Amino acid sequence: MKVGTNWTSASSMEIGRTLFDQGHTHFCEILIDNIVSMEIESIVDAIGEMPVAFHIMQSRIIERSPAELEALAEIIRHLDAALNPIYISDHLACFTHAGRNLPLLAELDYDSQHVLIHERVKMWQDLLGSKVYFENYPSSLPRSGISQPAFFSDLMHGTGCGILFDISNAVVANVNASDPLADWHTVLQASATAHFHIAGYRYSNTEPALAIDSHDVDLSQESLAFAQEILTYAPPDSTMVLERDANISDTTWTAEIKRLTALIH
Repeated sequence: MKVGTNWTSASSMEIGRTLFDQGHTHFCEILIDNIVSMEIESIVDAIGEMPVAFHIMQSRIIERSPAELEALAEIIRHLDAALNPIYISDHLACFTHAGRNLPLLAELDYDSQHVLIHERVKMWQDLLGSKVYFENYPSSLPRSGISQPAFFSDLMHGTGCGILFDISNAVVANVNASDPLADWHTVLQASATAHFHIAGYRYSNTEPALAIDSHDVDLSQESLAFAQEILTYAPPDSTMVLERDANISDTTWTAEIKRLTALIH
């Protein structure tokens, strides 16, 4: 398995580059939203020989018009051709309500939006000319209807997309929405899922407390234990990105990578 870090800022890129040069990691996952306006030559210079993967945050494929998606896809296609990413990943979420941007993302309604989601996922992959791996959601509230594992299983079967399985997001959904972690095993094994995320999460100061996908603290024992279960059947060429968006330093990231690497090996 290849271990990587995420590039979401200049500081995280600098540390990620150091970790790669020191042999602690194998690649870097780039948040594409941050570089769509940059010259490709400058991106290539910054990356050097380091392999990369693409992660998209603000594609908003459910809400944007086809024309807007085509314009964004054209930029990403050029980046894809220049950088040859290991994979292209994205998010499925609700970014707006009644035309207003939400301060925090909301989970989609997997039942009422089923047809729309399938149509947009197919369209987005066609526009990009690539298979897209969509990240599972860190649910904050219990839901009725189809479960998230069942939704992703159906989505992959119906559209040919993949899942970027975020281990800690599944743990967060288990804490907040009582989504059983065991329900993911069949989905991941059947799809031979090979691309993973893992990150720290913190708890809110409300009562009862909610788990928050914060990416600013160390990995929980629950996430590491679930990762260990998954790694027993992950394909040999799998990838795992250790995400850190705040409270970043060489020391903290290196220590967490060593914890994760020890688990993998």
